[in-house]
Formats: sequence, structure tokens, C-alpha cells
Amino acid sequence: MKKKLLWVGLPVILIICVVAFIQIQYPRKTFDDLLGTNEANITKVLMRSGVTGHGVETADKGKIKELINLVNNRYYRKAFKQEFGTGYMYYYDFYSGDKVILRITGNGNVVYINDTRYNVSKEISLDLLNNWYASLSNKK
Repeated sequence: MKKKLLWVGLPVILIICVVAFIQIQYPRKTFDDLLGTNEANITKVLMRSGVTGHGVETADKGKIKELINLVNNRYYRKAFKQEFGTGYMYYYDFYSGDKVILRITGNGNVVYINDTRYNVSKEISLDLLNNWYASLSNKK
């Protein structure tokens, strides 16, 4: 009976330890955690297309808030494997004054934030990013 409990209990304890280690080493972060400042301090956003190379930027607080809403309300967890892709659909830089404080590259369930790969809890929609980008491209 003791051996049976040992064979069942030991793997359960091991799994709990592994999960706890992962939670400590790779905590979930929000957009605000990654930003490192209050979003009200964002003065400009630049988005560049990886397909055309064309970039759009805005200092309009309403448009900035729209983009923040696209990347907010989800969790980001640093990926176990830091494999780097070679292309991207978009990257978007968030500025405070003249300084880039955060760059997000990509969309979907995996993005690169300041050159670190993150898994995203809820996909960042390419269609919504396309619409935001187009809304500024069409103003020129």
C-alpha cells in the first residue's frame, strides 16, 4: 500500500513543482506590465508594415487608445524557446516623448516584444491591426 501511494504521490508532487517553477520563471504579464509606464504617457505610435515597408504614425490620443485596446485585455507569457522569425506583418512602437518604450512585432498568439518572444493568451487580430493601419494610411 505504501509503495502504491509512493508511485502515485511522487509524480503528482513532481508535476506541482514543475508547474510552480514555470509560474515563477515565466509569469503572466499584462500590457501595462510590459509598457512600464501609464498608458497616458504614450505620446505617439508608429506602425510599420512588413509587407510594404510603409509606416504610419499618430499622436492622436483617440487613435493611440484604439491600438492599446487591440493589444490590451490579454496576458503575455515569455516563451520557453526564444526562436526568432525572419518576417513580420507589422511592428508597432509606443513612444513617450522621443523615446520608444515598447515595440511589439507581429500578431496572433505569438509576438515579439522588445526582441523577446511572448505567447499571447488571446490572439491579436490581424484584421483589426489592418483596419487600424489603413485608417491612418488613408488620411495621407
